[in-house]
Amino acid sequence: MVQTRPLTFADYLAYADGTDICYELVRGYLVAMTPPTWQHLLIARYLERIFTAAIESIGEDWIAVQGAGQQIDEETSRLPDVMVVPMSAIQDAGESTAILQVAAILAVEIVSPSSVADDYLHKLAEYEAKGILERMHLRIQPT
Repeated sequence: MVQTRPLTFADYLAYADGTDICYELVRGYLVAMTPPTWQHLLIARYLERIFTAAIESIGEDWIAVQGAGQQIDEETSRLPDVMVVPMSAIQDAGESTAILQVAAILAVEIVSPSSVADDYLHKLAEYEAKGILERMHLRIQPT
């Protein structure tokens, strides 16, 4: 796809190119996400399970999720690897796209060698500006 103009968040929600490619919206432009490695997926799954157990033990009305997005502003929407979100923010969302518009409680990025700069420089600042109080970056070390 050749993008000729910046997209809005509403454009992003409506965008469909008929492929399985996941995109983030970054300052109005679509950025294709590199498919994750198995290691990346297993770490995300492990974290989701750990967070779910912790949430249950403290009795909060939260949920840990993978695959949902976090709107940052009208030009940017990110796809954290794992988020903890308040159920109140999604309980009436039903059929809408799984992109959280209020700040998540926690956003986790599993940092791979190809995403170091973006994850540490841009996403960290964006999550902070959005009001996400807890942010976690896990860096995968090559073996």
